[in-house]
Amino acid sequence: MDYFNGTTNDDFKAYFLKDLNCLDELTQYIYPNEMMEDNNVIDEHIMRCQSILGDYIINVLSENDKITVEKINELYENKNKELNLLFQPEMDFFYKKVKVKIIELG
Repeated sequence: MDYFNGTTNDDFKAYFLKDLNCLDELTQYIYPNEMMEDNNVIDEHIMRCQSILGDYIINVLSENDKITVEKINELYENKNKELNLLFQPEMDFFYKKVKVKIIELG
């Protein structure tokens, strides 16, 4: 049974990459007493894109009125893990290509 209503991994990938690649420069603000970690702003951007993708996965699954909430949660977890592994090369490449502008406050 197709729980994803014809939405393929390629469809999910296009959706994710549109958000991931919408920025080519990120700004990292560092407060005077903050301990900065490398790639903090990049990690935040990727996690936000993963969250947007997660919402999309849930929406696609929710369109199928023949499955339970428990099944939706199970399918979501499995698909989310699968896609994160599948998209790892694109996320790794994003770390290399994005420019990070650092602004120290104070």
